[in-house]
Amino acid sequence: MKQNDTFENNNNRGNKSKTIRRGYFMKYFLIFLLVINGIFGSVSAQQYPVRLVPVVFPPYNVRLSDYALNSEPKLQLQVLMTDLLEPPHKTGIKFSLESGGRVIAVSNPFINGLEPFMLQPGNNISLSNLDLKPLFKLENLSGISPANYAKALPDGLYQYCFQAYDFYTKNNLSQKSCASVYQVLYEPPFLNLPQKGEKVTKKAEFQGVVFNWSPRQVAPNTKYIFTLKEIWDKQRDPVSAFLAARVLWKEESFAPSLYYGVDKTQLIPGKRYAWQVQAVSGTPQYNHSPIQEGGVYKNNGLSEIFFFDYVENCPVPAFLMAKTTARGRAEIQWMLQGASSKLFRVEYRKKGSSSPWLSETSYQTSAILSGLENNTEYEYRVGAVCGENKSFDPNDLSQADAFAYSGVQYFTTNFSNQNKNSAQCGVMPHVDLANKKPYDRQLTPNEVFTAGDFPVTVISAQGTAGNYTGEGFIQVPYLADTKIKVKFNNIQLNSDKQLINGTVETAYDANESAVHYASAGLGEIFGDKGIKDIKINYEIEKITLVMTPAPGVLRIVGIDPNGENKGPVQELPAGRDYTITDSSGKIWQVDEQGTVTEGEEIAKSGKSNADNTEGVKTSASGNISEITQYSANGVAIKWISMENSHFYFDTPDITKIPFDRYPQVKDTKGRNIVIPYKAVVKGQKEFIGARIIIEDPKLKEAKIEFKVLGSGKLINAELVSNTGNQREYKLELKGVFSYGEEEIMAVLLPSENQQKTNKVDNKQKELKEAKQKIIGSFRLVHLEPKNVNLSLVPLDKASEAELDTIAKNIHNTYSRAGINFDIKKQPVLDISAITTKDIDTPDDNPLSHYSKMQQSINRLYPAKINEYVLFITEKASSTGQKGFMPLGGQYGYAYKSKDKNTPAHELGHGVFRLEHPWSNKLIKTPRASTNLLMDYAGAAELSHFDWKQINDPKIKIYAFQKQ
Repeated sequence: MKQNDTFENNNNRGNKSKTIRRGYFMKYFLIFLLVINGIFGSVSAQQYPVRLVPVVFPPYNVRLSDYALNSEPKLQLQVLMTDLLEPPHKTGIKFSLESGGRVIAVSNPFINGLEPFMLQPGNNISLSNLDLKPLFKLENLSGISPANYAKALPDGLYQYCFQAYDFYTKNNLSQKSCASVYQVLYEPPFLNLPQKGEKVTKKAEFQGVVFNWSPRQVAPNTKYIFTLKEIWDKQRDPVSAFLAARVLWKEESFAPSLYYGVDKTQLIPGKRYAWQVQAVSGTPQYNHSPIQEGGVYKNNGLSEIFFFDYVENCPVPAFLMAKTTARGRAEIQWMLQGASSKLFRVEYRKKGSSSPWLSETSYQTSAILSGLENNTEYEYRVGAVCGENKSFDPNDLSQADAFAYSGVQYFTTNFSNQNKNSAQCGVMPHVDLANKKPYDRQLTPNEVFTAGDFPVTVISAQGTAGNYTGEGFIQVPYLADTKIKVKFNNIQLNSDKQLINGTVETAYDANESAVHYASAGLGEIFGDKGIKDIKINYEIEKITLVMTPAPGVLRIVGIDPNGENKGPVQELPAGRDYTITDSSGKIWQVDEQGTVTEGEEIAKSGKSNADNTEGVKTSASGNISEITQYSANGVAIKWISMENSHFYFDTPDITKIPFDRYPQVKDTKGRNIVIPYKAVVKGQKEFIGARIIIEDPKLKEAKIEFKVLGSGKLINAELVSNTGNQREYKLELKGVFSYGEEEIMAVLLPSENQQKTNKVDNKQKELKEAKQKIIGSFRLVHLEPKNVNLSLVPLDKASEAELDTIAKNIHNTYSRAGINFDIKKQPVLDISAITTKDIDTPDDNPLSHYSKMQQSINRLYPAKINEYVLFITEKASSTGQKGFMPLGGQYGYAYKSKDKNTPAHELGHGVFRLEHPWSNKLIKTPRASTNLLMDYAGAAELSHFDWKQINDPKIKIYAFQKQ
């Protein structure tokens, strides 16, 4: 029994273990099934039964609110039930607006006013923004403020996203589907003809007038609404008069022009008219709001307002004829019945261009146009002065609009090399000068006379009766039409404006080793005119740049105390730097391009002049001041470069340029004190330190102020430390102009006791002591930021390893002058087919050209037209030079013997035409005697002479010299 019992027990234990193993198996199998079910269940959960396809129609609404207000379809949402086994759903739609991964607006959980719709399997429903208007109402959106909801969205890429959901369960029925839209506000059109203030002459009983404008940007489905109004009061500002006047004619047009003919309300001679064009997109209708019309244009698509006078007693030039007389030159001739001595203006530009007209004036019935491009078609017209004006004053802007113009004509410059005049170096061409009758009129700017076979364009001139002194420029065909500045003294011209006596000479430029190259920069043709200080006797509301007619004016609008927008207006010629102070003491600064900086304050001590500051001399007009002496006793100043400064500071101690090359001012002890220079880049801030040493104990509590000589603009100065006899200030400087110099001075203010007026015997002494006194000054130089494309090309593997270090040194050198080199490091260029030894190099002269071997290497790397190339090599030059790059060259070389500053040195020659200091007539120092980058002492400083050269308008980046 025991044996059997034992057997049975063992058998039972075996059956029990099998049962337990089967249980474990079933348990893990069920877990496996649950996991698989979970995975596939989650996958199947993403298979939504509804698909959405959103489409947004151009032109796109620029405000989110427009979709809630529009009365035309601007958006379509296609809703498809793709799952045929899915039951019907009461369906709702929710919306979100996104940009750059950020949600700008999203629908609320409950959408007021949006009715759900029944969606059956297989349904395809199309909804527009008209059906979905409640989605876009502010009350149904979160995440966007009322102000942002109503205003235009910033330019950028946006996603309009939609998602379908079950109205009852709120479960999603579709994925979120988005339509991407790039939104931008378009510029309104630019008006061309008739020009602002033009005299339009009635030539026939039924006179037609052509109105023409240029679209700067065109939105889809754009139409133009032309509006013409009659101005009753000619003494009133035409813009404000236009806004108040009744509409004379209004018409829609798809073309950028309109012919105002006999089918329209006739114009009355002697009346003034103003016109405007509005660009609208979509399907605009009269009396609709700009929102309904699309609203995709800035200023609601409204152009500037132009006006013209319709006259019948102003004859216009007729029988126009144009012929090409030389490369870049054309002669325009015309006739004017009944008048031979009027003032005429020829306006011209490239055909089809929307740029402002260029112009030449003449008192004869012909004019020479110069500076034209060859094989180019131009359009032109000729205007005769209308009224009693018999002379021309270029500074009188009111005369610029007093012309009645002919119709537009065309000509093509087709001068070929075979037809050139016999202009050769050292050879005097034969010119027939039989006409000895003197030219009996004044030479005006941009007028052209002939010297030999060179046309000379006048910049300025004095004299009459055929004898003139002044300056101009010539364009030399065999120097790639380079413009070169010339001067003339007491020359004689005949009635054909030909030189019959005297000499025209090229003007020497000390900043270059040859002649002075001319430039056609806006307003400042041959270098910078400086910063002009202007005082306005009213409070300024705004300053705007008006470019029509060219070259443009700055319009200074004053605040109207009655709030009727009838404040005083003054205009200044555009194209130069201004510091303008209004009656409230607020300072406005305007650069050459018309960029306005406002908000500066005048110093509490006011503008320094000879009456309130000892050591200042003021011109008779009171507009120009200069420092004649540092007049403060018992106090001295030292200007110091701060650790956190970014741009160059130029003193003789830093550059090692001799003291006598800098401007100097005497102090009260008769010592000559050098005026240092500090650079600041336009649009950036910079700092400089001022260490004040107080030698007279009576001045320990003295007040010191920092301000600009001329304008009196306050310079913010933070007192960093004060130890009683020594103070340190930190001055904040702001770059405003493309190039300009301001003199910043430290002024010792008189004490309160000195400012009081007492009755003393020696009143002169008292008044002298009560004046402000100058401690010291420095010159702040505003520089324009520049970008230069540069490729570093190694000619061997060893040089390739140096590129990072070279690029860093170039950046460190030029960034302190506001210049950014966009450097690309190229792979090794194999020149073994040209040379395996030294590279043939011309002598050490920036005016040299590339050797034949260098020309072959240059051709192996064809550079872009906007790119400089610097070859880095471990090969030596044939002359032992460290580097080579000619003035204005596109290619440069840094050889085996180079130091760390050689690449930047050569780029100074090629890009900015910088010369060695021993060749620069303004510096003229021995070799290797300064710390200048362009010297051979191994340093990398750029002086204020270099800053001016780099920022001179005549220096054109990528204007490469030809080999």
